Amino acid sequence: MKITSSQLLASEEKFKDEMSSLYYDTTDEKAIITQHLEEHLGKQHFANGIDLGAGPGLISMPLYQRCQNYTLLELLPIYKETLHTKFPNANIAIDNIEDFPLEKNHYDLMLYSHVQYYYPESTWIPTLNKLYDLVAPEGLLIVIFGDTRLIFDLFENETKDICHVYCLQYEKYKQGLEAFNNFDVIPYRTYHTFSNIDEIKKYLQNFFRMEGITELPTFEEKLKILIDKLDYQNQQWTLPIDQYIYFIKK
Repeated sequence: MKITSSQLLASEEKFKDEMSSLYYDTTDEKAIITQHLEEHLGKQHFANGIDLGAGPGLISMPLYQRCQNYTLLELLPIYKETLHTKFPNANIAIDNIEDFPLEKNHYDLMLYSHVQYYYPESTWIPTLNKLYDLVAPEGLLIVIFGDTRLIFDLFENETKDICHVYCLQYEKYKQGLEAFNNFDVIPYRTYHTFSNIDEIKKYLQNFFRMEGITELPTFEEKLKILIDKLDYQNQQWTLPIDQYIYFIKK
């Protein structure tokens, strides 16, 4: 189940640029998540916290500020300097989740945000259970993921079995999260904005990780259907995506 930087994209710099231009800079999601984390965590304080798959640390600050010892675990070295600058007192670890020495029943606060997509869908629930085992008694596991079935359903034929597997596992994943005895869930909606058609095409290429998807015979037809579903105002298209934050208490 191990992933490497080469499996994300051949170039770390390209991956960083595309994440910024396609996800971080075109949506209000990170600000919304940060607000929900601030409100839910309130005045609580924790001994040991960890962010699994921190990226550039866009939503890590509410946890960092509440933990005596905080670790940001990130696969790509390109984010290391940014994380050191933002979180000078944290432990910054550049490593794969599977290789990093994680202790059972140790973490009072754990964040797992939008990381599962980089692993095979069949591993989502087993990984979830393993993460729960790492959380200390009375600790909190925070899991964040989005519902992108609108896009998968539309491009079902073009993406072959990717759509079927994802949509089936999505329902199982929610069931797995809600099988824990003590949890709160916050649903929220984010909006991705696009200034032109080329930006939408690039987003879809990155979303499916299929460089050749735009060359498929049915792509333009499906793209038109998608665009018709988007809101268009002020010369921008807006794609809504439903998201969920699960706060699982051990």
